[in-house]
Amino acid sequence: MTYLGNASLAPEVQERIARSFQQTLELIDQGNEREAKLGCEFILGMDPLFQPASTLLERLNDARRPIAVDDLKADAAAPSPSPRVAGEETELDADLVAPGSDLAALDDDELEAVDATPLIPPDPELEAVDATPLIPP
Repeated sequence: MTYLGNASLAPEVQERIARSFQQTLELIDQGNEREAKLGCEFILGMDPLFQPASTLLERLNDARRPIAVDDLKADAAAPSPSPRVAGEETELDADLVAPGSDLAALDDDELEAVDATPLIPPDPELEAVDATPLIPP
């Protein structure tokens, strides 16, 4: 699966965006167009180049109903993370966790519980958007 946005984003970020888009499509299926619109705006705040969210936002702003999403569902498949052997340190892990830091002492299960969400600089246009997750993880 090819990521349909900014390819320079970390794979974990790409996966998170793809999962958020899947949740946004679920909101459409539930008839929650307003929340789906907010979801698209949130996704585009993380990756303005993510084409499926741009396309869906255009369709949500169009007066035609029902909103076609079947073509977007194929685009929503999350990129597969690379397999990782338990206890194996990757190059990325070594860059992120300095020896002697509190995170270096955590085992794999504890590391999975750490929220490593990257900080995104605030966008003045998105300040009015409620960035509360649409569907809890």
